[in-house]
Amino acid sequence: MIYDGALPWVREIDAAQPLQVGYNPGISGLNLNFNRVFLEWTPEGNDFNLTLEARSERVRPAVSVVRAKIVDGKGPVFTYSQSAAFEDWTVNKRALGRKKGGRWLPVRAPGAYAGDVMHTLARSHGIVLRPAERIAALPEGARLLASHKSPVLEDIVRGMLKFSTNLTAESLGLTASGAGSLVASGAAKSNWSKARFDVRRPGFIDHSGLGDQTKLTAFDMVRILTGSDAQRLLQPLLKELRVLDAKGDLDTKSGRRIFAKTGTLNFVSGLAGYVTTPVGRDLAFAIYSSDLDRRSKLSRAERERPRGARGWDSRARRMQQRLIARWTTLYGDLEQKAQLSEQ
Repeated sequence: MIYDGALPWVREIDAAQPLQVGYNPGISGLNLNFNRVFLEWTPEGNDFNLTLEARSERVRPAVSVVRAKIVDGKGPVFTYSQSAAFEDWTVNKRALGRKKGGRWLPVRAPGAYAGDVMHTLARSHGIVLRPAERIAALPEGARLLASHKSPVLEDIVRGMLKFSTNLTAESLGLTASGAGSLVASGAAKSNWSKARFDVRRPGFIDHSGLGDQTKLTAFDMVRILTGSDAQRLLQPLLKELRVLDAKGDLDTKSGRRIFAKTGTLNFVSGLAGYVTTPVGRDLAFAIYSSDLDRRSKLSRAERERPRGARGWDSRARRMQQRLIARWTTLYGDLEQKAQLSEQ
């Protein structure tokens, strides 16, 4: 039996994302492998052999509750359907070329997926279990047989911020709020940010920022970053970013240090965090840029790799670096002049 009721079940983080993107999985109280399954295709004559595995660094257990098959024709590259027992994908043959390949697909029923993988791994060690059956509540008299302690929360958050793991962000947010849905949890986050940081107009709908209906002004983001104890708690968790010069090359001479989190959607780019000036002054900043008109014209299928998005994002990131360089020069000079005048 499997029980995944510690968190509410969420079918997908953002319904506007393409079907097949692995960063938009389902969520439950039982999550495995970032709720992704690896689909691999290998040419065999005029056809392909498909495998689905819950891959990790050490093991590659086969998965049976997620299935995939090849289809011909002019339809979409991927289709998806879900029943009580299976998640079914189709892959259009014309999109696979003639070489071996693979990609991560999202899992929408994480509890069943985790139970299926556990069943397979146990069998590989000579332990034969009945197929996993999902239960809605823990049975009377259930006993704890084993437990595993996670890393401390700071390490989990540091990894989440470094690798932008949406599932971790959503699981932490749902756990913290105790809400029964992702929308309700986002609302609880909005109310908390008002009370904790005096944020004026928050409008969170999730915790990862994947849903593009979330609203937060740059001014409010800076209010959070400069709130009581915020820098002391947040800066050690943020990734240190490379500092670039006006040409986009690595800058080793300016003395600036940037600790920040990026936020990227198609034709949307954000950067928020802290920069230390050459004279040692710490500044908080938030930069948001977007082309919402261009984004709104993308179909759901086009949102995985739309034409022009990579170049647009590169230009946005160069602009962010130039703004930070300007601010550190301006406010760093002011700090240095103030220090000299005091001497």
